[in-house]
Amino acid sequence: MTQRRLNEAANEWSKKNRDASFLYAGVRLAAAREWAAAHADEINPPGANLSVPARRRVRLQRCQIVSARRRLAHVHGELARHPCPE
Repeated sequence: MTQRRLNEAANEWSKKNRDASFLYAGVRLAAAREWAAAHADEINPPGANLSVPARRRVRLQRCQIVSARRRLAHVHGELARHPCPE
């Protein structure tokens, strides 16, 4: 990961009207975070602008997973209490 690549990705994301599909995710996001932690003094606005929405997207996805798991647990509990007649 380099500042140049991060800036290029940020500029592409900006050109695409900040479409979430252009944000880093998974391994690319992890690599960008690791690089940013080690080079915090080198990050300039384009790169910084890209990382914040990517982190938000990851948090949102985690919240959605937790919410889905809770709903499934609730449904499972209801089914256990009120089994369908056969």
